[in-house]
Amino acid sequence: MNVGQSLSVRVKFNIVQDKQTLVAAGALGTANISKLEKPGIFGKPGKMELQIQSVQAVDGQQVLVSGIPLVLEGQNKRALAWGIGIGAGLITAGIGLAIGFFIKGKDAEFNAGTNINSSVASDMEIEVN
Repeated sequence: MNVGQSLSVRVKFNIVQDKQTLVAAGALGTANISKLEKPGIFGKPGKMELQIQSVQAVDGQQVLVSGIPLVLEGQNKRALAWGIGIGAGLITAGIGLAIGFFIKGKDAEFNAGTNINSSVASDMEIEVN
């Protein structure tokens, strides 16, 4: 994955106003990867930031949305890396500390069912049948 890459998302619940569905549950939307950090040495986890961009209304229009970016983080292995590095360092007179450089955290993952909250970015009119 790369910064700027688009991902397809789906709306979880109907968006309703005055008892009329404006955006149906299951409607497609778009999110972008706004920040990406690879896992690092000494167990530092990878991070990914997703920003929802739009969802499709019942009349086919793209509704621009905004919200706080969703930040996902991979598995943190810092404690493991430092523990092994220090333990091996004590046994091998400091040489073992270099082992920590080879232990990396895990990549961030965007799993199905992950929730992203957002709000409509501006007023618009939607044709409801």
